[in-house]
Amino acid sequence: MNATGRPEFRTAGFLCAFLLAAGSLTAQSTNCASKPLDLSAGFDGNLTTDCKMQDVVNAATAATLPASFRGLSAQSFQAVIPEGGSLLQVKLSSASFTPLVVLLDGKGNPLTSNLGTPIAPADSTVGLPAGPSTIIVASASNAAGAFSLTPALQTPRPCAPIDLTLGNQITGRLSDGGCRQLDFKGPSGNARLVDVYKVSVSNFAIAAIEMDSTAFDSYLYVLDSTGAQVLFDDNTAGRGNALIVAGLPAGDYLVVATAAASGAGAYTLQTQTQAARPCYEETISIPGSVKSALSNKDCGFLEYVPYQSFGGYTRAYNFEITKKVQVIADLLSQDFDAYLLLLDDKKTVLSEDDDSAGGSNSRIFVTLNPGRYTIVANSYDEGETGNFELRTSMQDVPECPSDVLKPGTPATGSIGTSDCRVRDFTVNQTAAAQARQFTLDIPNDGLLILEAASTQFAPGVFLASTTGKVLASNGNSANGVYQLAVAAPAGSYIVGVYSGNGRTGTFNLNATVQ
Repeated sequence: MNATGRPEFRTAGFLCAFLLAAGSLTAQSTNCASKPLDLSAGFDGNLTTDCKMQDVVNAATAATLPASFRGLSAQSFQAVIPEGGSLLQVKLSSASFTPLVVLLDGKGNPLTSNLGTPIAPADSTVGLPAGPSTIIVASASNAAGAFSLTPALQTPRPCAPIDLTLGNQITGRLSDGGCRQLDFKGPSGNARLVDVYKVSVSNFAIAAIEMDSTAFDSYLYVLDSTGAQVLFDDNTAGRGNALIVAGLPAGDYLVVATAAASGAGAYTLQTQTQAARPCYEETISIPGSVKSALSNKDCGFLEYVPYQSFGGYTRAYNFEITKKVQVIADLLSQDFDAYLLLLDDKKTVLSEDDDSAGGSNSRIFVTLNPGRYTIVANSYDEGETGNFELRTSMQDVPECPSDVLKPGTPATGSIGTSDCRVRDFTVNQTAAAQARQFTLDIPNDGLLILEAASTQFAPGVFLASTTGKVLASNGNSANGVYQLAVAAPAGSYIVGVYSGNGRTGTFNLNATVQ
């Protein structure tokens, strides 16, 4: 069944991106070190082809930039934002090349990039915290020559949060000259207007927040007390209006009302709240089975797992395993469209499935490390009830052959129908595509680039730890070549090559470290 209308859970699925922390990774060439920049004076200079983008950024940043950017001629400058933070406006112009400016925060994370001659000041203004930041001048046309870099500091607009009590309705207005995203939460280059509301929740509760406007496309998001975004919505309420319905644990939150694109005008913010019903867990043996039923007396999924919006009735079963094994769970029902989820001991959704057991029945087939987990029996369509059977089994993890991959030395291999699946040598992954694994040792910190090419099937590549945890898998694919770039500290890894279209055949694999 298609997932139309059902909110997607935030899973640790096979294609989720995860970059290795690499704050200690530094630029490759000392000759390309950043120059100090006086924010009150600017800089007139000459860009040469001696330094490239990968030479002036750390490996983590290089991994996030488009592959076409990494070979561009570049020069970096270090700027210090004064205490209290500020807005930095950058204007770059050149008569010799098409200028590209990339702004990085103090941790080396890219903030915004703009193409054009010259760059419009509004397109290159970012909110930055106090401390060091980096401005990179690059040539989008890969030519060289003279350039002029003109920075300026501006004072952020006031963004004091407005107190909001759940259960009330507020009429507000996004006004030109008001608080913008880049004024409110840096580092950011987003100039959308925002209104910020402060909400306190005393006990776990179900909150409903709806934003309606006839002036613009409404957009809502919620931040927790650490400033992390935990919820967002654009059009759930229809007609360009936003609606968030989710379980919120006790704590303080910021609700941000804004437009999906640029926009200003009046809006209404309607809020409701209700206490969450208690949710109970039962224990299931692996292997084992249980027959039960979903009823309207069961708690909803949003009452069981924080920050989830789906409210279907839920029955939860916990289990513990003491060694690394493969667990198979089937949810079978003739009364409703079965939907099955697997959670870790922190209630993070690891895997979910709709119809893999045939018909409208669900199956999760996954390799798990020792620990405590919970299987959640659910219905695909919210509000469905009826009888079900949950069957579980386990089996030993198969032995999967592994070849050695050395940086700079091309490797060849093949994928056949009898090969291991992705789930056989990774953990918490249900992907059943045939795959081959390689062991890779990286002697030094750097930017790891993996490329797999095949003329017989659509190749995919992922990087995993030696324990099987997938670290990165979101690469770029074109003309039978899949490229994955990731910042990787020195160490040992697993590299997996899989078939993305179910076909088999030979492939070439190459790893380079920059």
